[in-house]
Amino acid sequence: MAATQSHQDKMDISTTSVLSTISSTAAKKSSKSLELATSTIRAPPHAYIHLQLLSSSPPSGLEEQIDALQVKSYCSAALKQFLGLHGTAISFDILKVEDSEGWIRVSRDDLAAF
Repeated sequence: MAATQSHQDKMDISTTSVLSTISSTAAKKSSKSLELATSTIRAPPHAYIHLQLLSSSPPSGLEEQIDALQVKSYCSAALKQFLGLHGTAISFDILKVEDSEGWIRVSRDDLAAF
């Protein structure tokens, strides 16, 4: 029985040393710093535009909500009115619509039209 107990003590000691080795290795990994590289794009191919719908009616306490279809419709109508047939040829992507705001992406060349 004494031999079994001393064998269990040895097992406990070796298990403890393995755990402490693992925890010290994990601590080394977590303290490593990560280097990030940054770069600047001089002439990006797209421009991003933040739009907000302003209503001429008096505020009723509720904010007017729009969806992606309304954003597309309003922008297309405004471009057609401003630039005619050329305005309808300008393509844009609707990225996000939230409440009365929208975010769209246009080609950098077409940014001046917006």
